Formats: sequence, structure tokens, C-alpha cells
Amino acid sequence: MNAVMNRPLSIGKVALTVRDLDRVSRFYQDVLGFRLASSDAASRLTVRDAWGTSITVAVAGCL
Repeated sequence: MNAVMNRPLSIGKVALTVRDLDRVSRFYQDVLGFRLASSDAASRLTVRDAWGTSITVAVAGCL
């Protein structure tokens, strides 16, 4: 096997724009098991998984 196939998969930066920040926050934390890393309750939040992948989610028009 070559070295490229042995590297672990990863996700780069992810930024999403949504309409319902509370609902998305609950989904990432309760369903997917991400932890809340930071939050501006009115407009954006960042969640992180156990491997360090971060996802920033913002309300439409606030990114």
C-alpha cells in the first residue's frame, strides 16, 4: 500500500449558514456528540468533536 492510503481522513474548515441556531446547536451536541467550543448566542457558534474537528455555524446574514 502506498503512504497516501494510510493517512487518516480529516475535514478541513467547515462553515455553515443556518436559520435556526438553537436547533442546529442541539443537533450537533445531542445527536453527533460535538462539544460547544464557543458561542455568540445571537449569531454564531463553534462546535468541536473529540478529534479536534471544528464547525462554525452562523445565522444567515451574520457570517
